[in-house]
Formats: sequence, C-alpha cells, structure tokens
Amino acid sequence: MKILKTMIKAAKAVVRTLKELLDMTKASFAVKREKMRAWHEYKKLTSPDYINNLITILIAVIKIFIPLQMVRAVSGTFMDGWDERF
Repeated sequence: MKILKTMIKAAKAVVRTLKELLDMTKASFAVKREKMRAWHEYKKLTSPDYINNLITILIAVIKIFIPLQMVRAVSGTFMDGWDERF
C-alpha cells in the first residue's frame, strides 16, 4: 500500500513537472515571438525607405498648412486695414 502511494506521488510530481515544462516552453516561445516582432518593427522604422517616406509626408503636411496660415495672416491684415479705413 505504501509503495502504491509513493508511486502515485511520483506520478503526480512527473505530471506537475511536465506541466511546468510546457508552461516554460510556451513562455519562451512567446518571448521569442515578441523579440522577432520587435526586431521587424525596428528594421521597418530604420529602413531608409520608411524614413524617406516619413519625411515626404511631413513636408507635404507642412506645405499644406503653411500656405493656409499665410493666407489667414494676409487676409487678417487686409480686414484690419479695411476696418480702419471705413
């Protein structure tokens, strides 16, 4: 009877160890996957094409908004001058 209890305890310990190994394997795989994802993101962000495209978009946005601000400033100046004349 004692041998049977000892065998059951040993079997439970083996199962517990296997579960822990499986959990560690899952965690290791998740870390490797995230590391790979971060590496690809880093490579994408440091790619010369990506940086050039980002600069192009930034310049386009600046070109869109600066003329609008200049038009507003000029029209504001004309309107202020118009009010003073009449």
